[in-house]
Amino acid sequence: MKIKLSTILTIITALLFYNCAGQSLKLNFLNDQNFPTGSMAAQGEIGGLSGIAYDEENKKLYAVSDDKGEVNPPRIHVFNIEVEEKDGGKKIIFAPAETIFLKTETGGTFAIGHLDLEGIALYGGNFLLSSEGMLKDDPANPNNKVQPEMLLFGKDGLLKQRWPLPAKFISQEGSGVRKNLVWEPLSKMGNSNVFWSGNEQPLKQDGPLVDINNDGPIRLIRMELANKDDNNYNLSYGPEYQYRIEKMPNPDNLPAIEGDNGLVDMIAINEKEIITLERSWNDTMKRNFIRVFHTHIDTQKANDISGQMSIQGVANTTTTKRLILDLDEIVPLLDKNFPRLDNIEAICLGPKLPNGSQIIFLASDNNFSKSQRTLFLAFELTFESAQK
Repeated sequence: MKIKLSTILTIITALLFYNCAGQSLKLNFLNDQNFPTGSMAAQGEIGGLSGIAYDEENKKLYAVSDDKGEVNPPRIHVFNIEVEEKDGGKKIIFAPAETIFLKTETGGTFAIGHLDLEGIALYGGNFLLSSEGMLKDDPANPNNKVQPEMLLFGKDGLLKQRWPLPAKFISQEGSGVRKNLVWEPLSKMGNSNVFWSGNEQPLKQDGPLVDINNDGPIRLIRMELANKDDNNYNLSYGPEYQYRIEKMPNPDNLPAIEGDNGLVDMIAINEKEIITLERSWNDTMKRNFIRVFHTHIDTQKANDISGQMSIQGVANTTTTKRLILDLDEIVPLLDKNFPRLDNIEAICLGPKLPNGSQIIFLASDNNFSKSQRTLFLAFELTFESAQK
C-alpha cells in the first residue's frame, strides 16, 4: 500500500500539535528577507502579498498578490524555499521562481478592480482564493459593487468555480461586510478538505469598528470543499464561531488614534486550535503593530452563530486566545537596512526541520509603496511548559 507524502506530513502536523494543554507555543526568530518595492520576478512585480501557502512536497511557497490589475494582472508569486545551515543555526531563503497570472474561465483578463485577492490555500492541485471584491463608496450608484467571494483556480491560473458569501456577509445598507475588511484570512486544516476564514473587522450588524477603547466580535467560519471530478466542486459554509479582535494598541496612552486592528490571517491546526494573526496600523504614530495568538475553540461550549443575523452584545463562549508573540520583540533582530516592521498580512506553516520542529512563515503587503518593502519572516515553532 502506498501512502502519499502529504498524508504522512498531515499526521506529523497533527501529532506536533496534539494535546497542547499545559504547553505553551513559542516562536523563535530565524531570519528575515526583504524585497524592495519594484523588485521583479518572472514578468510580475513582487508586491501586495496578502496570503501565503506552503507546498511541502515541492518545497514551494505560493504568495497571492492583492494587486487589482493596476500594476500587473492578478497573480500568484511562487518562491523556492531553501533551508541553509548558518552560524550554527537555520536560515530560510525565499527565491523567486515563477509567476502564475490568473485568468477567467475562458482565459481572459479580469477587469481592473474586480478581484482583491487576500487569502490562499492549496487543494488537490488547485488554489482556493478569497477576494474582498470591489465595494465602492458611490452614493449615486450603490449597486456598483463586486461582492466578496471565494474562487477556485487551477495551477494553470484558469478560474474553475466561484462562490458568493453567506447572505449575512453581503454588503448592503446597515448590514454585511465593510469595505476592505473581510475575507482576509484563509487556511486549510492539514490535508483535509476543511478550510477556515473570517472577516477582518466586525460586520456592520455585529458592532462598531475596533478602536483604542473597544475590542470587537468577528466570525470565524468553517468551510468544506468537495468535488466529484475536476470540473465539479462544491464549497459549503458550515458553523461560525465568535472571535474577539483586540483593541488597537496604544502604548503611548494617546487620547485618540487614527487607524485600525483586525484579523488578517490564520493557521488552522485542527478543529480546536488556530494560530491567528492580528495586524494594526496606527496612522497617528505611522507604524504597524503585529501580534500572533494561539486561539482555542472550546468544542464543548461552542456556540454556532451561523444562524444569527447579528451577534452584537452576544457573549463569546467559544474562543479563547493567548499571545504567542508581539513582533515588536524582534525589531532589533531585523536587517539593519530595514530596521522596522512592515504591513504583515500573511502567515502559514512552512517546512519541518530534521529535529521535528515546525517552521512558520510571515509575509507583508507593501501596498506597492516606495516607502515600504516586501518582508518575509521565518520562525521556528517550539513548545515549552506553560507552568514554570
